[in-house]
Amino acid sequence: MKFKKKYPNVPAIYNYLGIAYQLSHRFSEYIDCLCETRKLFPDYIFGKTSLAEYFLKTKQHSKIPELFDNKFEINQHFPEILMFHVSVVRGFYSVTGRYFVRVNSIERAYKAYFLLSDLGEDHQSTIALADEILAFEMEAISKMFDSKRIKKKPRKN
Repeated sequence: MKFKKKYPNVPAIYNYLGIAYQLSHRFSEYIDCLCETRKLFPDYIFGKTSLAEYFLKTKQHSKIPELFDNKFEINQHFPEILMFHVSVVRGFYSVTGRYFVRVNSIERAYKAYFLLSDLGEDHQSTIALADEILAFEMEAISKMFDSKRIKKKPRKN
């Protein structure tokens, strides 16, 4: 808290504090910190991705389009920037890719996955998205087989 007072205009302080609350299972403070960060720094991309991560974990993914102003490409948020730090790209496409899985837009989820994979196929953000895509695809296959399964009629003796 003393860092927030000393550096009130540094959004990263709020982000790190939120992570600390989350990791120490102080969820009320974590949620408050996410909301405060978003209110104080509405364009701070790490604040948006942290809140989107929370929405994914709490099954509130329908709030993500509004959070990102329906902009699902990083350059739409910062058109003047040509190169982004890898952590910004990973955070953004990890949450948006998982959002796309949840809303059955699997092609867009794959696009996010391939981008993340190019940055590091063994990174936790890539693996998390891959796991969600795999679960989606397995469920779709299961439904396909269930719908085509023919129930056998009992034999008459």
